[in-house]
Amino acid sequence: MFQGYGLTIFGKRISRVFVGKDTEPYIIHHDLLSASSDFFDKALNGRFKESGGDVYLPKQKSETFDAYQRWLYSGKIDMSGQTLSKALWLSCQYYLLGDTIQDEGFRNAAIDNILDHVASSQIFPADLSYVQKVYHSTAKGSILRKLVVDFWLFGSDPGWFDKFEDQGFQGEFPSEFWFEVSRGLVKQRVEKSQAPSLYPWVSNRCQYHHHKKTLKCT
Repeated sequence: MFQGYGLTIFGKRISRVFVGKDTEPYIIHHDLLSASSDFFDKALNGRFKESGGDVYLPKQKSETFDAYQRWLYSGKIDMSGQTLSKALWLSCQYYLLGDTIQDEGFRNAAIDNILDHVASSQIFPADLSYVQKVYHSTAKGSILRKLVVDFWLFGSDPGWFDKFEDQGFQGEFPSEFWFEVSRGLVKQRVEKSQAPSLYPWVSNRCQYHHHKKTLKCT
């Protein structure tokens, strides 16, 4: 079931998606794929549609696209058997894939998966490799950037800074990241009397979602 619209959108046409260097394509219902992803909609139905219903994603990985295909048909991201750190890292990869193929439903599912793991573990994916991956793979204004910055603003303690100072990592974080953290800290100080009692992703998870096509949170 395609979760974004709550409808079964399969149709009879089939599309093939070639991912990375794999010669064996993913076989997915054309209508399901184009209804969920703006990128695939343009690639399969637009003016410059791919010949024969084949689409090539040479820079993507099969491990990531596997999850997308399963999500398309089930509406769920399965993390069973994954360690916490692996699940958080994969969720980041899934969001970035959703960003590339312009599928806001999949992006939202990836964000929810991150937040569910954070809620159950109280461990925040905000180390150097995570921040670098997010900032090097997204543009200014990205919701995933906002989430990582908020993890630092609301989930960090002095030990986080001590750790990275001791390891000599402070200069390796993207400058845009430190700017956003600094601006957020100033904003918190100015609005201290109105500071939320809950984490912002707990009080309003929807602010980290995209809802141009999918239903808004209730």
